[in-house]
Amino acid sequence: MKIWHGSMRFPVRIGLVILAFIASGLAEAAEYPIKGRAISIIVPFAPGGGNDVAARIQAPVLERELGVPVMVVNKPGASTQVGMTQLVQAKPDGHTLGLLTLPGAMLAYLDPSRKAIYSRKDFKVVAMQSWDPNSLSVKTDSAHRSLKDLVEAAKANPEKVKVGTSGLLSTDHMVLLMLQKATGVKFNIVHFDGGTQSITALLGGHLDAVVTTASTFLPQLKSGNVRMLGITDKEENKFFPGIKTFDAQGYKVQYGASRGIVVRSETPKEALDILGAAVKKATDDADVRKRMNEMALTLRYMDEKQAGAFWDELEAQTKPLLSLAR
Repeated sequence: MKIWHGSMRFPVRIGLVILAFIASGLAEAAEYPIKGRAISIIVPFAPGGGNDVAARIQAPVLERELGVPVMVVNKPGASTQVGMTQLVQAKPDGHTLGLLTLPGAMLAYLDPSRKAIYSRKDFKVVAMQSWDPNSLSVKTDSAHRSLKDLVEAAKANPEKVKVGTSGLLSTDHMVLLMLQKATGVKFNIVHFDGGTQSITALLGGHLDAVVTTASTFLPQLKSGNVRMLGITDKEENKFFPGIKTFDAQGYKVQYGASRGIVVRSETPKEALDILGAAVKKATDDADVRKRMNEMALTLRYMDEKQAGAFWDELEAQTKPLLSLAR
């Protein structure tokens, strides 16, 4: 009997160790966020633009709701591909988030030549929060006073009129491709790593015009440095009164950036639910709403399910546009 008892001792101990390990893992999974450990929001754009501002406005509220530090980390490059790549390479524990911009984020993996290491299945949307239409602006002293002026200049000088974007296959780029298709002109399209960089180049006299999200133009518009020639909303935007839509000027172009928070698809549901509640609180926060209004960001909240369906629908609509870039 002693031999029998001894032979059982080893597997019993192994079993206890395994159970303890599982219990420890469950306890860690249940603790979200982990106290004392910061949460990072990767913004795949340079500092200063509308995407960066959208993340920084809500970071203090997320920090208050989650009880841990929330840091904004800018990882610009390749029209969001650099930042989104870092997100999918991070541990899926809810401590690394991404500032999602649609349709921009999907364009990298829809284009085979970009060789993105991720696809739609690698992400889960926590929530979508805001809408920011694109717009086209020139310097205040530009001879182009309307979209028609710019289009006519491009017709007379094919591939000579320089127009900047925030990146290859960004929403800005898509707008220019659609405008080219609608008019038959060819611009000299110059890509940057963010809207603020392209605007700097415009103000420096290196570009004839810039397409980027309307909110990114707001400071320069207020200071009188740029003239906005058109906006890609379906109707006049309340933040930019008097600015005609592309449609109203005879060019069928409606496009823009929807922004939200995204995580890796393997993120535990418990963490996703906690994040979702915090993001909803941030979206509803009076100060956040005030500051987003000041930045000309239109609040359009979608929860996880709604946002996921929106992404899938938008992807189906955007795929045909990629042929215009080839």
